[in-house]
Amino acid sequence: MKPALQATVALALALAAVSCLAVEAEQWNPPAGSASRASVLRQLREARASGEMDNRNETYGSVAVPTRVTRTRAEVQAEGERAVHELKPNELYVGG
Repeated sequence: MKPALQATVALALALAAVSCLAVEAEQWNPPAGSASRASVLRQLREARASGEMDNRNETYGSVAVPTRVTRTRAEVQAEGERAVHELKPNELYVGG
């Protein structure tokens, strides 16, 4: 096959592939919402006030945020200092 013909065939295949991707991006066309912006913002404020929107999925639900502090900063620092002085390897991080 001649190089010019090979280039033409390759270009045609590339354009066909790109056009398939463009069609895929346009397949989902949701209907326009009927609520006004002010209405949506009011509903959002109400949901936050009622506690319905406490978890905003910033951590994807993997980390539970504590609702209240149970230890003081000094207690946490003292625990860290004790752990450093004891030098015990944590079994979770070191094969046991």
